[in-house]
Amino acid sequence: IFKHGFVHCDPHPGNVLVRPCTTNKLKFQIVLLDHGLYREIPDEIRIQYCILWKSIILRDIQGMKDSSQKMGLSSKWLQDKFPGEDTSYALMASMLTAKTWPEISGTGTSISRFDKKSDKGRDELTKNVKEYFPAIVEILESCPRPVILLLKTNDCLRSVSSSLGAGGFDTYVITALACINALKVQVSKKKFHNGIKQKKIGVYI
Repeated sequence: IFKHGFVHCDPHPGNVLVRPCTTNKLKFQIVLLDHGLYREIPDEIRIQYCILWKSIILRDIQGMKDSSQKMGLSSKWLQDKFPGEDTSYALMASMLTAKTWPEISGTGTSISRFDKKSDKGRDELTKNVKEYFPAIVEILESCPRPVILLLKTNDCLRSVSSSLGAGGFDTYVITALACINALKVQVSKKKFHNGIKQKKIGVYI
């Protein structure tokens, strides 16, 4: 998702097998089935999606705002409810993480804040879904098509992780590492291409 942008968009448990590696029985292979819903995510969307996730993990409010705006996320319902404020990014963060905004924007940047489970949080999330449903629909309508599929994939992976007994904390750690690695690769590519351009300019001069 984050590094290559080539995504199997329906990774529910029935489409994932685990088998012993054919060359080394001590290792295992993950086998993906049902190849009807793959998508290649355009680089500009993939990078902004990475930045959005990284910003959520680091509690970087401005980063969330910037990446959400660059992906074109918006809601007139939210604009009417909170005049003069752009809060689409906060709702998108909640949709991605299935966490309430206070949990996402809580004190500090420690990723462990996502591992807190409480009935109060779940009840508040359910209440917010009902209250902000018109805005959720508008956010989804404003999303680029690939982001809709990423949201679907994200929900599938969260469900699989939960059914296997993995904590939410594990999912966020893996996501954070994937985002950071993908953004590091992007920076390296940029430096490489800038170096090539400079060399070409030097040759022309």
